[in-house]
Amino acid sequence: MARLSSKRQEMRFPVEGVQGSLRAPGDLRIINLSRSGLAFATSHHLTVGDTSFIEIRFHHQTASLELELLWCFRQPKLEPEEREMFLAGGRFVDVVRDDPQGLWRGLVARGASGA
Repeated sequence: MARLSSKRQEMRFPVEGVQGSLRAPGDLRIINLSRSGLAFATSHHLTVGDTSFIEIRFHHQTASLELELLWCFRQPKLEPEEREMFLAGGRFVDVVRDDPQGLWRGLVARGASGA
């Protein structure tokens, strides 16, 4: 993951309380995001180069974003009975839908200011 950081044009910041959906509600956990992309954990193996639509939620607000997957790798299991998990990241292609209050823009602005 460190070698990708030198290619990032914008700093990513950690987020708490932000939920996400790729194929089913809550099937991804957002680790960090920026104006141009995000990193997340999911139980789905994804194909690098594919474009997906994800939905992010924070409290009662939602935003739908189109994402191009740039990397995905399997997270090592700590216990044999653990569910298989993948860490993935990508860049936003488009903001398809955002709440009138601007959830996505608000999260990015809050993170960029360190709030």
